[in-house]
Amino acid sequence: MLTPEIVLHSSRYAERWDKFTDRLAGFNIEISLAGVVKVTGQPQAATESTVVTQDMLRALVIDATEQLTEAGRAGLMLTFDELQEAPVEDLRVLVNVLQELTVSGHPVVTVAAGLPALPERLMEAGSFAERFAFRRMHNLTPQAAMTALLTPAQRLGVRWAEDSAEAVVMLCGGSPYLLQLYADAAWRAAEPRAGATVTPDQVDAGVQDAERALWDGQYRGRWNRATPAEKDLLAAIALSLGDEGFARTADISAQLGKSASQLSQSRADLIDKGLVEAVGHGQLAFTVPGFERFVRAVTGPDAPEPRPGRHRSPSLDTGRGPELGS
Repeated sequence: MLTPEIVLHSSRYAERWDKFTDRLAGFNIEISLAGVVKVTGQPQAATESTVVTQDMLRALVIDATEQLTEAGRAGLMLTFDELQEAPVEDLRVLVNVLQELTVSGHPVVTVAAGLPALPERLMEAGSFAERFAFRRMHNLTPQAAMTALLTPAQRLGVRWAEDSAEAVVMLCGGSPYLLQLYADAAWRAAEPRAGATVTPDQVDAGVQDAERALWDGQYRGRWNRATPAEKDLLAAIALSLGDEGFARTADISAQLGKSASQLSQSRADLIDKGLVEAVGHGQLAFTVPGFERFVRAVTGPDAPEPRPGRHRSPSLDTGRGPELGS
């Protein structure tokens, strides 16, 4: 993040920095969803939104980079999250600017995060993106998730009952985000002090709160983004999921009574929206573990509306078991 403290506190840079921040002050720059590619004027400055042009973005980044290097800094780092949400036209602007900055030699490093479809979207925006270094972040193994759950508690002298820990690890499905969400919810429900143990009942209470937030927020938002045809496909995927965590195209087609070619457009659109991903030939999986429970609930015969937090994980019903983390 650029702040005035980055620039040397001297009259040499003050005037130039003021001009730079004045340029920024007139715009809202979308970062979290669209990746610094769309600029909208502030209400007091303009009433019409404007898409960042290549020249505007390049000039802005170059100006910031020059100020940083003149102030003795190594360069500028741009970070983007959820970059797959950006329209391809905006990604094209970003990719082209990064290519030009690479050629010009300006010290700019760009780090972006997104769903598995992001590399394809970037390459669609510009062939230069083929030169980007892509790294696939895999889900946590059960052992890694268990370590991440127990270690912080151990430092505070808190233990997890074996069933409690196993339930959280099972529910998160290897997702670091869901592990953090469920563990935090259980911790808040337990409010443990040193020497205490997080019990299955406390985990169950925390899971109910966490799932309610997920189902009313992220899961419902994802569901509402899908068209009727895409919802049919999501329901078929949810019903066809195997223990491996993915659904086979043949099983999905059988559920819907349609051929793979008839489902290809909905499949492509769901991948483009980041709701599902292809994990192998003829295999589809949800990008967020646990979404299948929402889909089954909202499409099932017994509940037209999903009811989060009203189930109890099998791991919580096996008895309290020994304590972990001691």
